[in-house]
Amino acid sequence: MPRKQFSKKDQYTIHIVAQKMGKRMKQLRSHLGLSQVEISKNLSISVRQWSGCECGDYLLNIDFLILLNTYYQVSIDWLLTGKGTMFIDDTHEPEQKITSQELAEELKNLLERLED
Repeated sequence: MPRKQFSKKDQYTIHIVAQKMGKRMKQLRSHLGLSQVEISKNLSISVRQWSGCECGDYLLNIDFLILLNTYYQVSIDWLLTGKGTMFIDDTHEPEQKITSQELAEELKNLLERLED
């Protein structure tokens, strides 16, 4: 089946939408405190794919929107339109990474307090 040919006006509209979505993706990544490499690894995509979307070179497909929604609880409405809140519950904050040593220390402190 041949690919649909878009009019110049449609091509321009698609380009503008892709750029706006790309800006929101960059805003999301910045809010999460992640590099392009880190977010690409988390989502199991190439850095080139993420970068291309951020730059507005590609429109996000539905599978990718669902992936972002599932992994980071990002509002699909926000990604598509910029309206509403970035996250579904609007309480999402960047994950704090904790090392196993820090976790062990915290557990030890909690146990000591319980024993007192």
